[in-house]
Amino acid sequence: MPIGSKVVQAHATDPTGHVNYSMQAWRVTLEEAENPIFWMDSNGWVKTKALIDLENSVIKEQYKFKVEAGNNQGETASCWLIVTINDINDNPPIFSRPSYNFAVYENAPRKKIIGKVEISDADKIDRGKVKLQLKNRDSAEKDLKFNIDRSGRIFTIGEIDREIKSKYILDIIATDSIKPTHTAKVSH
Repeated sequence: MPIGSKVVQAHATDPTGHVNYSMQAWRVTLEEAENPIFWMDSNGWVKTKALIDLENSVIKEQYKFKVEAGNNQGETASCWLIVTINDINDNPPIFSRPSYNFAVYENAPRKKIIGKVEISDADKIDRGKVKLQLKNRDSAEKDLKFNIDRSGRIFTIGEIDREIKSKYILDIIATDSIKPTHTAKVSH
């Protein structure tokens, strides 16, 4: 959420027609007090004062404020305002390396694990929910000899014969689970 975005508007009524608003954060650290994330304008709008991104370690998932509305006669009313930050899918999955190289012996049995890829996704909303798939780089070859499981382990699913083919170049595609989806690709 960009700086200056409107979050919510407090609304109080007074017979005089004039209401002043103020907002005080509840149980904040010294750093949060010196660098507030939100502020309230004279019309009661709570707005962002910093870029809101849950992947930023400074940003919390929830904030609590005491909002006070007062008139010119010094009469006040207050309420609690709780702002919950919802994560959006704004980060793609990332492989730990730009490429992977694994070796396997010919005639390896099916389900033989030949290696593992590491992938991460900074988004809290879909952490651990990345879908992985293998694509054969050689489009002429229809029979895929390998597969990948949810944890990134690559294993054999077909017969490997070095005399027929000694090298396989595969693309590993990672897709996160929340729309809009992001993908990452790496070669093996």
